[in-house]
Amino acid sequence: MLWIGSRPYASKKAAQEAVRDVLYGYSVGSIVDQEADYLLVLDLPDLLEEADAKIGVGVESFAIAPPLKAPTQASK
Repeated sequence: MLWIGSRPYASKKAAQEAVRDVLYGYSVGSIVDQEADYLLVLDLPDLLEEADAKIGVGVESFAIAPPLKAPTQASK
């Protein structure tokens, strides 16, 4: 059992799928505005060792960023 905030997940994979559903449920650049989605994403930094440093004074909102591009052979 894995917990993210007050939400239990049967496995790490189930938790990852829940987060992925939020990530892909919004278009790039949009704000996560559904309360259940926002609360799930809000609990994610608490899983990090450096949560306080990453959160800082708080979270106003979450926006979906474009995927990071991996370096290609040509750019090396």
